[in-house]
Amino acid sequence: MAESVSPAWTVYVRSPAAGASAGLGVSAGEGAPGTGVRRARIGEGDRGAGVGEGETAAGPSVGRSASSRPQGAAAKASRRAAAANAAARVIGVMYGLDELPAGRLPEAWRYPSPAAAHRGYHGSMPAARIASLLPSATEIVAILGLADRLVGVTHECDTPPEVRALPKLTRSLLPAGLSSREIDRAVVSSLRGDAHTVYELDAQLLHELEPDVVLTQALCDVCAVPYDAVEGAVCTMPRAARVLSLDPEDLEGIFACIERAGEALGVEERGRREAQRLREELEEVRARVAAQLATRPSVFLCEWLDPLFCGGHWVPEMVEAAGGRDAFGAPRQPSRRLTWDELASADPDVIVLAPCGFDAAETVSRFPEFTADPRWQDLRAVREGRLYAVDANSYFSRPGPRVVEGVRLLARILHGEEAGGPPPADAALRRTPGGEWEPVS
Repeated sequence: MAESVSPAWTVYVRSPAAGASAGLGVSAGEGAPGTGVRRARIGEGDRGAGVGEGETAAGPSVGRSASSRPQGAAAKASRRAAAANAAARVIGVMYGLDELPAGRLPEAWRYPSPAAAHRGYHGSMPAARIASLLPSATEIVAILGLADRLVGVTHECDTPPEVRALPKLTRSLLPAGLSSREIDRAVVSSLRGDAHTVYELDAQLLHELEPDVVLTQALCDVCAVPYDAVEGAVCTMPRAARVLSLDPEDLEGIFACIERAGEALGVEERGRREAQRLREELEEVRARVAAQLATRPSVFLCEWLDPLFCGGHWVPEMVEAAGGRDAFGAPRQPSRRLTWDELASADPDVIVLAPCGFDAAETVSRFPEFTADPRWQDLRAVREGRLYAVDANSYFSRPGPRVVEGVRLLARILHGEEAGGPPPADAALRRTPGGEWEPVS
């Protein structure tokens, strides 16, 4: 709750529908008829005071008319408290709150203009209804403490577990059961065709859910619904919403996106705290690795099994932070296709299979796709038991809060438990020289 207010600051509140303020002590407000928009003036510098005298475009509106109001300091204080309580109760209706402290209108829930109040969104207001079109964005919303504000997510959103029950705004256009090679061909064909995507957005459901904010990305058409499609759907919504695109290219970019999301969703301080916490955790991993580091092994982090792709954007930086040297990927650059000649020539010390969208168990089940070229058996990492399968879906592919856990996992793989600590359950498997897969513990 706000502890202080600015003198004589006019703000606006609104109820969700015409008549929603009935019995709340607030009369018809400024703006289009039936919008429920109310104008109120902040008190005169009183510390902790809420909303002062309420008024509409036609004059005062809270309580009685101006000509019939009693005068005097006590009466003025009474009117200010009544206005604050009325505004707080309107907001309580909007947000489903049982009550708000008397005389306190939370600063983050004030609107700066009638248009913003009618639209239902302001950058510093906690968004009441959030739609996430990206699994990493869903995880960001959760660490910001706003998971209960999510109204719709993608078909791939699975963390935290409670979001799995939410309405699904997307679906994959690819048939089930495809091999890695077939998926690659289908993706290439889709991106070259009319659709330019492998996902479908349910625009009608998005309209029905009426979000205040829609979280998406424009970095990769293979990873989510294209940004243009999202904007097109939002532009036709009856209620305006903000589209926020989260497009990090490195680890710091991921942390900055958490801060941007916090600001856009009205929890700016929480966003800064969470981003800083992750920065500090990453530096802690770097320090632990430095204490154990003798040499930096060369690493091939395989982002796709067939055809081969190396990791891109933030992934090479994850390898570096974990004490390795990425044999192919470059920080802040997209992933790229590799040939088996390139892999055989580099012959890296460690191979980490982290195909986008798969967990460790699914990667192991698809391992025969990696072995299509007979040269795989001659790789040092295979012969010497330094071939790993990891949960890429949780810790590498998604540019969200769990990438730091992914760095810890890589540090454990490259330099042992002293460097990375114990890994999460089922996060990684190692292939022994004898061909068996065993958990990394």
